[in-house]
Amino acid sequence: MSDDYCYLFDHASHGMRITADYLFNLPHEMKTDIWVLTDEVILNPGWNDRTSKWFIILAASPAKVQLSRQWAKQRKVGVHYMSPWKWEEIFAAFRYEMKSFLILQKPE
Repeated sequence: MSDDYCYLFDHASHGMRITADYLFNLPHEMKTDIWVLTDEVILNPGWNDRTSKWFIILAASPAKVQLSRQWAKQRKVGVHYMSPWKWEEIFAAFRYEMKSFLILQKPE
């Protein structure tokens, strides 16, 4: 996967795979409230469009964030890092999720 493809979720598309160029060339009124979530390196210059009101979240490793530095520089983004989860946190989340799952599966 690369930053040249994405999935569009709106009232008409429902997750249609599109090219980034398709997204970049949408009419201006359709480009105002777009949220983008990616874990890929952002290299395509089209993502640097400062006139768009896109909210882009790059949820990736520090190495991929570093490779996306031109995008970060052009868009003047905030960069925040999250520490990896500790085993205790993973176990607690698993137990919580399992408890929720079992409650939902319980016959009435």
